[in-house]
Amino acid sequence: MLTWGCPKDAPVPPESPNYKGDPDYPCLDQAWKGVLGAAPYVGLILCCPLVGYLLRRFEAKRVLLLFLALNATATMVLSFMLTRYGLVISKLVIGMSQASIAIYAPVWVSIFAPARHRTLCYGAMQSAAAVGNLVGYGFCGFLAYGGVYFQWGFRGQASVLVGINALLWFVESNRYDTRTAQPSAGDPPGGEAPTAGGASAAGAKVEEASSPAAVAGSPRLQRRPSVVSAVSTFGGDGGAPCAARRLLREPLYVATLVVLASLYFVVTAIQYWITEYFTTAFARDKAEVTAVFSGVSASAPILGVVVGSAMTDRLGGLGSPQQVAKICRAACVCGLCAAVAGVCGGCIEPRPGTGSARFVSVVAAVWVLLFFGGAILPSVSEMNLESVPLEDRAAASSFSMMMTHIFGFALGVLVPGVVSGKFGLHVAMQVSLSCSCVGFVGMLVCYYIATRRVRSHANADSHGGSASVGGERV
Repeated sequence: MLTWGCPKDAPVPPESPNYKGDPDYPCLDQAWKGVLGAAPYVGLILCCPLVGYLLRRFEAKRVLLLFLALNATATMVLSFMLTRYGLVISKLVIGMSQASIAIYAPVWVSIFAPARHRTLCYGAMQSAAAVGNLVGYGFCGFLAYGGVYFQWGFRGQASVLVGINALLWFVESNRYDTRTAQPSAGDPPGGEAPTAGGASAAGAKVEEASSPAAVAGSPRLQRRPSVVSAVSTFGGDGGAPCAARRLLREPLYVATLVVLASLYFVVTAIQYWITEYFTTAFARDKAEVTAVFSGVSASAPILGVVVGSAMTDRLGGLGSPQQVAKICRAACVCGLCAAVAGVCGGCIEPRPGTGSARFVSVVAAVWVLLFFGGAILPSVSEMNLESVPLEDRAAASSFSMMMTHIFGFALGVLVPGVVSGKFGLHVAMQVSLSCSCVGFVGMLVCYYIATRRVRSHANADSHGGSASVGGERV
């Protein structure tokens, strides 16, 4: 969307009397577009340690309001930038300001969501991000084609953020507090229900020693995980390298991490590059592409996340190795459908002037890919956390977020830009869509690991052993 300020890419030519743009706005090549798109994810990764420190020293409400105010300010500054480096720095600061909500929101949902529907609530939270992208994309797109300079869309976004900040100011501070929250109704004994959004019961153990309310053996008094522990434990006793080595020795954790990274890579590449792909390679009108992709973004990933969350809850969740294997089998089917759709979409050659059949076929393939990719997301995210022992789950959450933002979000923007600059945009989209096969292979590995553990637990039971699932690993 930020490339629309370039005079040659503007909906109205600069020589037209109706031109609303700025002739000094920079035109970016493919590599610069990739750098600009990756900047917010790099900023988010860099700011995570600072967010952990601030949440450990100050109450969550103050930290959230501070970073949201910074986000609104950076968004407003972005709407006035007319240099490449200014655009990149503004996007970097925007990403840094989003770190607090990116870390805190999943933890809040995982603590206060009902245990029976925790995966569904986590999926709804994931859908909220897609809805936000859709609203922003459609808002700026239709403003531009309505004769309004597109940067006014970012000014409107900054105004909305100011209003949200004002509303959150009036919410009581104790409603933000995840450190002293009690287990929600329906949680398993001990308050150690699986969490899907980045928190874990390991966080409760970190706080247990310093909390007089956390009495051993008393489920009602045991604390739920906190946002502080989910961030800070990764650098705690033993150091980050030791924790990372322990996590990388867990095969199911590594396999699910690969699935998540490939999924975010493909989705980010589609969201960032599909508009330019359709307008240049297929020679479609920008207004048509904006309307079509808004419909795809509004339906496919959101519906997929909700269906996938409901499917996981319907299958019984991740309460045993047998359940994990069952959910992995269902996710493999979804992964296969997404991979087939991605390969088919990449194989369709764009031929401008030959009708709409090829354009519609690629749109349909992207819809199917986003739907089945969204269906995988909730269960794999929860499985990624549940695959490690309790004492390592806080570290697993932080490490997963860092890796998926580096190899998923950031590279999903940067790699297609670099490939497009050397081989063309069609090859870049072929590479991006074909990476859905990596996620399918990762799901097959997950299913193989899960079935082996089912047999291992069965053998242990046959020899009189007791295979403990809850509180250990799945």
